[in-house]
Amino acid sequence: MIYYLMEKADWLNTVIFSLAFVAVFVTAHYFVHRLRTGEKPENEVPSLFGHLVGMLYSVLLAFISVSSWANFDNAVKNTAKEVDSLGQLYRISGEFPLEIRNKMQGDIVKYAQLMISSEWPAMQHGGISMQAYDLTSTIVKDANSFEPASISQTNFQQMALQVVNSFIEARRLRLSTNEETIPPMLVAILLIGAVLMIGTTFFVYQSDRFRQLCLTAILSCSIGLLFSLIVEFEYPYRGSLCVPATGWESLLKEIQHAQNHQT
Repeated sequence: MIYYLMEKADWLNTVIFSLAFVAVFVTAHYFVHRLRTGEKPENEVPSLFGHLVGMLYSVLLAFISVSSWANFDNAVKNTAKEVDSLGQLYRISGEFPLEIRNKMQGDIVKYAQLMISSEWPAMQHGGISMQAYDLTSTIVKDANSFEPASISQTNFQQMALQVVNSFIEARRLRLSTNEETIPPMLVAILLIGAVLMIGTTFFVYQSDRFRQLCLTAILSCSIGLLFSLIVEFEYPYRGSLCVPATGWESLLKEIQHAQNHQT
């Protein structure tokens, strides 16, 4: 269900989450309110408990929301690291012998193109591009494929190997992040907390049923919005609110600009 929602537009995810919460809790509150018709209001104790539960649940939601944003922000930074590593490798390869330089630079360009055309669309469904996977090993082999003929070439090869290691690490972390899912225990805790928090409003009785249901709808919609935000940020490479492939596009433009100046 979550993966299905991730393929939809962000606004649709938000509407679905919000309407689901509003429909469930307003309906439940409506029937509870009908059973209490004619009772004498006693709202001091329920209001106190409602404040306590709301405070605890708000802290939990705030913590998870910040954690989800940090997860998304780390994914953005890690992707930038992967792009920067290949950009550095492209520049370092300019000091290699002509045959190896052309081979490595060609593989780097092809890898960046695959990120845009193949791997980023595949990650939307939790997959990867097998072509990019194979090309990763090729790039590593390119950096080890020649015997340095001078101290200068030896230094550049060592630099290239360090950059390759950084590139491999960033790629592995990106794929690992895309495979992660929201823990079922966390989902259960959030849902139970939402039920407890909104459920406390059922014990607060007002003679104006419409106004009370409107307040429940507002609270339910707010929690639904936060749920939508958490889901979007917990899957940084899926959905329309995902880490974009603009870094790879920028890298290809820089390479094209450098090639035009060489010619």
